[in-house]
Amino acid sequence: MIQPSIRIILLAVLLLNACATLPPPDPKRSATLHEEALRSVSIGNYATAVRKFAEAIRYNPMEGNLYLQQAEVFEFLQDFAEAERVYELGLDRLPPGHEQRERIHYRLGLVQCRDKNKLNRARAHLDQLADPSQRADLEGMILLQSGQPDDALFLFSEALKSAPDYDHQARIYYHASLAHFRRNDLVEAKNALFHAVNNASSLALKQHITIFFDQIR
Repeated sequence: MIQPSIRIILLAVLLLNACATLPPPDPKRSATLHEEALRSVSIGNYATAVRKFAEAIRYNPMEGNLYLQQAEVFEFLQDFAEAERVYELGLDRLPPGHEQRERIHYRLGLVQCRDKNKLNRARAHLDQLADPSQRADLEGMILLQSGQPDDALFLFSEALKSAPDYDHQARIYYHASLAHFRRNDLVEAKNALFHAVNNASSLALKQHITIFFDQIR
């Protein structure tokens, strides 16, 4: 649960991000704010981090990593509505063909999978994913949330074949653990989660894994 003091700062961030008029681009100032945001994350000052990310975005709205990293903090804070909003803001601002658009589509689709009423919106991102691992993983999560864990597990196994790095492997193993748990197979759920724990490096993913581990142990 997000503390009230953090909620006040997050509201200010929402207003800052939503501001229609952006200042003149200043990549150097944005880079400085980005460094300050990352330092805030490293010491656990997440309210300051999301504010610094928002300011960095305003001075360099074409830097896709800023949207990904700010949304990552919101996911860590379990504020998925804000994470979704930041991802959508990134897609609104970044031009077609931008190198980070595909990853934003993928992460936005995963956030939307958390709400069964948004599965059609999550499904719409599949056509934007050229990476076979991201596409199979997102499609697997859509099937899992649609009540098809067996089909989801097949897609997760396919996604693992072309996973580009350990952190992405960990995300897929985490999703596979959710599917095994949905099948009432606690042994395989824990086995998959063990692989996820050993490979995860991103802030929100480690948080998701920890929360689920506490549920099933």
